[in-house]
This record gives sequence, C-alpha cells and structure tokens, in this order.
Amino acid sequence: MFSASQQQIRVSKPVLSEGNGAVTLSVQVTGGVSGTCFYSTDAANRDFVDESSSDCFLIGLLYTAMYAGCDLVLEGDVSRKLLFHVRHYVMPMLEAFTDWRLHPVDIRVGGLVSRGYPDADAVGTGFSGGIDSFHTIREFYLDYHGPPEDRVNTLLFFNVGSHGMGHDKARLAWLENKFSERRKVLSGYAKDIGLPFVSVDSNVHAFMQSGHLQTSTLASLSAALFLSRRLRLYYLASLGISYHDMFYPGRELERDHDLEKIEDFLLPHLCTETFSAVSGGSACTRVRKTEAICRDPLVMKYLNVCGNPGTTAKNCSVCFKCLRTMMALEILGELHRFADVFDLKRFSGRERSRFIALLLNDRKKDLFFQDLCDLAERMNYDLKSKTTLATRLYMRFTETRLYAFLRARLRGA
Repeated sequence: MFSASQQQIRVSKPVLSEGNGAVTLSVQVTGGVSGTCFYSTDAANRDFVDESSSDCFLIGLLYTAMYAGCDLVLEGDVSRKLLFHVRHYVMPMLEAFTDWRLHPVDIRVGGLVSRGYPDADAVGTGFSGGIDSFHTIREFYLDYHGPPEDRVNTLLFFNVGSHGMGHDKARLAWLENKFSERRKVLSGYAKDIGLPFVSVDSNVHAFMQSGHLQTSTLASLSAALFLSRRLRLYYLASLGISYHDMFYPGRELERDHDLEKIEDFLLPHLCTETFSAVSGGSACTRVRKTEAICRDPLVMKYLNVCGNPGTTAKNCSVCFKCLRTMMALEILGELHRFADVFDLKRFSGRERSRFIALLLNDRKKDLFFQDLCDLAERMNYDLKSKTTLATRLYMRFTETRLYAFLRARLRGA
C-alpha cells in the first residue's frame, strides 16, 4: 500500500454508494499510498453526507501525505475556508509540533467551494465510554447552561483507529467486528439519555504510517467532516490534561507527538463555512473529570476505558488505562460501585501494588501520574502504605535496558 518512490498522493473524486443498510463515500487513492479509502454510515443518516465533498479525505489523508513527503492531489471539491486554514495554519502547526516527522506538502484540488448547508443543525460529540467522553456529555448536554443551539443533540461513534490500526484484510475485518460489537453496547447509553447515536465506519487508519495517538485528532475530524452536511458543531473530548498543565507543566516530561496535546490550537482551523470543532473539557484534568462523573449510575454501567486490544464490552482490569482509572476511583472511594465493568479482584494485591510503585517512581515524568498523586494527597490516601520499597525498586528496574534485554532473551529461549 505504501510506496516511497512516488512524489504525490492522488485522490479521485468521491463516489457515493448505497446498500446493505449503509451509505458509503469512497475514493481511489494512488501514488505514495494506494487503495480504496471510504467513510460509511447507516442509510438513515444519508442527509448527513454530501457526496460531492472531499473535505473528509483532505483531513483524513493529510498526515499520511506529510509523513511521506508527497504532494496531495484531490480531484474532488474542497471547502475554500478549510483549505486556506490547512495551508496557512494546520500544516505549519503539525510540522512544528512533530519536528522531523511531518513535512509541508503542496495541496491541489479539483475545485473550491464555499460550503452552505442550511439544514446543518446537529451538535455532536463522540462517545467511546471513556472518562473524557462521559465528561464532555455532562458538560455540554446534561449540565449545559450555554446557548441552546450549541447544546449537544447527537452522540457520535467512529471507527478511525481508536479500536486499533490495520493494513491487511484480516486485521481490518477483525477491527470492523470489534467496532460493531462496541457500537451495540454503547448505543444503549445513547438510548438511556435520549440522544440519537450516529456511527461512522472507515478504513482511513489503514492509510496511516503512525499510531492512533499520533493521528487521532485528524482522523476524528475527518469522520466528523464526512457528516458535515448536518453536523454543525463537534465537541471533541480533550485528553485530560488541563490548560494549566499544558502551559506550566512544572516538570520534565517525556516528549511525544500525540496530536491530542495540541487540539486546542488545531481544532479552530479544521473548519468549513458551516462546520466547526472545539475541545470539550480542556479546563479539567482527568482526575477532575473522573470526580465529576463517578457517581452517575449510567457511568457505572457503561464505563469502558480499556486499552487491551482484545476486549470489547468489559474492561480487562489489568491494562495501563484500566489500572489508572481504577486507581482514581479507589482514591475517591468509589471503586466498589464499578464492579459491573471492572474485575475488582484482579486489581487487588500485586497489580495495585506495582501500579502504585510506578506512580510514585514516575510522578515527575507523567502528568496523569502527578494528577493521581495530587488527588491522593488531597484525599489523605497514603499511597506509600499500599506498596513496598522492594516493589518500587523492581518497578524501577523494569524501566531499564537491562530488563528489556533479559526479557527478550527469556522470550526467545
């Protein structure tokens, strides 16, 4: 699918097809990458889709083009405003944030249009079952006090990489099945709170050379733009790092290139004449979000934070993301209420002791760890008494090159 010898990525005009209860917009991609790229939603959502628009493919393939250093040529029509912002703001921002990884490229399009969708009345936010999405729903729907026209009225669920990345047919089929299973579970929450649930399936992640965290903002916005004939405003749940921690981290952090960290700068520029996106919950840390939602019975029923690629409905309770969330809930005194979505026995004993040791060891290198340690101090929860010095030394050893070398040798034996 990838070719280093090509100097451009060419994207055909989009083609709309309907069948099997779905409406699909697809293009043929050739050059630096090749294949059929598509976005699809239920046939009932046909009025969300503009079959002439290539906006979603511009944003969905932008990272790929910049990573490969290939010019991006789209034969379809693109929003005049969106292209202006991509050229003058988005690409320079991406290049500056990622250093050598992304390069500015020339973008050529078949036509420029000023989008005008008089029926664009949907205000949406993504729902994954995670802390950030629950908090955004609470802030902009359940507890919303702003202009009525900007209140969330639609929940969105995208398959653009968060369920895993895939390039071959077998992997893509497995991801599609996982997406479908999770959609069945999470749609129950939308029904419980009385909102429509609009899902978008796509294989755009198959065209990405990096992981989902490095591409998630653009991938999510591309799916939202696919729906922009009706979707006017999109609240993208923030990462859980507050403005204060972004501007004044106060500690030496390991640098990464996850685009979620610059969403507040990117999102205003990923817009058309009728569509805009903003970050939801950027003023709150992950811990503050957890505090705000943890007593909601529906959160106790639907919370899904698991980072284990093999899970669908229930959390594995031992992966990093599960442990981090369970730790916050335990410090808050609320973990016992989440027995339906976590295996509380797996969290007791060694797993909890090792995770707490990791928290204490690395609190100055990780904002989420520092957030949890600050919460423990505020709640008078003694972290040190829940682990041992030997465990802390062992967890420190697991972060060394020697440990990685020995583990690799033992696995190969």
